[in-house]
Formats: sequence, C-alpha cells, structure tokens
Amino acid sequence: MAWRTSGKLLSGLVVGVAVGATVAVVFSSRAAVALPRTGEAPAGPTPFAPANAVIARARTLVDDVRTQLRQALDEGRATAARTREDLTTRFEASKHGADSDKT
Repeated sequence: MAWRTSGKLLSGLVVGVAVGATVAVVFSSRAAVALPRTGEAPAGPTPFAPANAVIARARTLVDDVRTQLRQALDEGRATAARTREDLTTRFEASKHGADSDKT
C-alpha cells in the first residue's frame, strides 16, 4: 500500500515539475519579446508611462494616508496617557477618601 502512495506522490511531483518548467519557459520567452533590450532607447513615450504616472500618484496618496494615520495614532496615544493619568488620580483620591471615612 505504501508503494502505491509513494508512486502517486512521485508521479505528481514529476508532473508538477514539468508543468512549472513549461510555464517558466513560456513566460521567459514572452518577457524577452515584450521588454525592450537594455541597449536600445525607445523612440517615443513608452507604454509604461501612464502606469508610472499612476504608480507615482498612488505612492503620494499612500504617503499622505500613512502620515494621517501616524498623526492619529500619536494623538490617540497622548489621549490615552492623559486619560490614564486622570483615572489614576481619581482612583487614588477615592481610595484615600475611603480610608479617611473609616477613621
């Protein structure tokens, strides 16, 4: 029974390697055709120019959101610290007030 299971495993691995290698060869050949060579300069605007503009705009938006998030977190931490101090002060005052009522 173990031989059948190991045979299925081995055949699955072989098929997976063959399919993976085929996909890698197909994509590498397409990439060589689609991408310009390093020595050649494009004659006009590249087809990637609009995408690069969108990526640059997205980066600025992400940076703005990241800055706003950091400011909100800093404000929240400061508020939490003030609230913690206030509640600790109130607790200590009520604890000392309860002690003075017992005497």
